[in-house]
Amino acid sequence: MKSLYEHLNHRLDQIVSSSQLSEQHQDSFQQSASDERIDELIVLARRIREAEAVQASSDFARMLERRVLRHHAELKIQQRDKKSSLFSLFRTRFAFRTVTIFCFLFILASTSTLVMAAQVTNPDNPFYVIKHWEQNVQLSLAGNDENQITLNLQFAHERLNTLSSLTSANQASAYRQTLADLGQNISIATSIVDGLPAGTQHDHLARELASFKGNTIHVLRSLLGKLAIPERLATTDELANLGDKVPHIDSAILQLPVHPNDKAIIRFTGNNIDPEAHLLIDGQMVDASGYVQHGNIIFMIDWYGRSYPHSLGIINPDDTTAQTAVISIQNSDTKSNQGDNNGDQSGNKPTVTPSANGNKPTVTPSANGNKPTVTPSANGNKPTATPSANGNKPTATPPARR
Repeated sequence: MKSLYEHLNHRLDQIVSSSQLSEQHQDSFQQSASDERIDELIVLARRIREAEAVQASSDFARMLERRVLRHHAELKIQQRDKKSSLFSLFRTRFAFRTVTIFCFLFILASTSTLVMAAQVTNPDNPFYVIKHWEQNVQLSLAGNDENQITLNLQFAHERLNTLSSLTSANQASAYRQTLADLGQNISIATSIVDGLPAGTQHDHLARELASFKGNTIHVLRSLLGKLAIPERLATTDELANLGDKVPHIDSAILQLPVHPNDKAIIRFTGNNIDPEAHLLIDGQMVDASGYVQHGNIIFMIDWYGRSYPHSLGIINPDDTTAQTAVISIQNSDTKSNQGDNNGDQSGNKPTVTPSANGNKPTVTPSANGNKPTVTPSANGNKPTATPSANGNKPTATPPARR
């Protein structure tokens, strides 16, 4: 139930909002009222409003109007400041929202890039650098030795599977880079396993590493026949690092012929060189016959029109390859001895150097008038026969008189 004050305010609001304050309205209003006290107050209020004694002065009215206008202006300023603050907040939130959107797009693009880089296997691809960096980060975050070995073998397995698709000539650099990365992963895993103490973990990881090395040797040997000479050399070196049996050249000797139409001799010393190996000169295979002598493999080839080689090498029948750039060059005018007898290659006969007098024996004059001297012998100073160059007739040397 409303109080007297609330009823009075309600009735006054109705009277103020009315456009006409006539007697008719007043009569109807008073007739509809049920509370006499409120009616009396309303009548009093109307009388006070109409009384001239209680009318406000003009100065007070102007002062009141200025206050009202100032208050109204202050309200507008407050509303403008409020709108400005709301706009500023919206602008700040918009900038923050924009930065957030860009960060989200960057993260999304980075994630997509990492996903694409993870699928890249060709070193010529620009994303391969990102993949290599990602793998290094994974290795650095790997906690124990077992995780590092597992990751290295995993990366090595991926590169080993990639090598079979990089055997063409136009992908030679990618093949060598992948092969080098493969060897690095295996080398890191081997060094970690060798550093582990003896025990169950060491034996388990050692068996796993040995199994992977065996599989790697099998795959690399299957690729040798598809590769060019430089890639064969790199693959053979990697097989040697894995402990496989491959050829190795200790020395290479080139014996040049005296006459241009004669054959040159190339002699190799080393290990695991097959007798049926093919000759390489400056990285090119040369048709030459080879044979083994005293543990060395020797090739004889036509040298007419050839220049000094920069490298010499061999290719075994299993396509493993060895090459050296350290070459010892000899001339054929320095004759070598072959077999157990002395002499040259013309029947092992001794050579005779003719003298100025037609191969006749020379006589050295003695102090007794150029007479021959006799040296007493054990047979009683009998003359001895000395064969000469004039038919091997003996010359008699008379005994000296006593």
